[in-house]
Amino acid sequence: MIHFVAVSEGAGTTKRLFWMAIAPRTLTPWLAFAALVVVGALGVRWTAPRAASAFAQASRPPVAVRAAATGEAGL
Repeated sequence: MIHFVAVSEGAGTTKRLFWMAIAPRTLTPWLAFAALVVVGALGVRWTAPRAASAFAQASRPPVAVRAAATGEAGL
């Protein structure tokens, strides 16, 4: 949308984006974009600890997983 605003001077006032007509020179699409960015950032902050924990657990070698499950302090 920024490219459309910066480059087009006399071209049409709307742009097709995902099968919808968008008017990039109005405030509404920019507010929607900002809202999506904020919601996405909050979603990442909410899921990042669980994803990091799952990744760490999945990355353990099988011996360490068995030892952790049985409580053994192995090699």
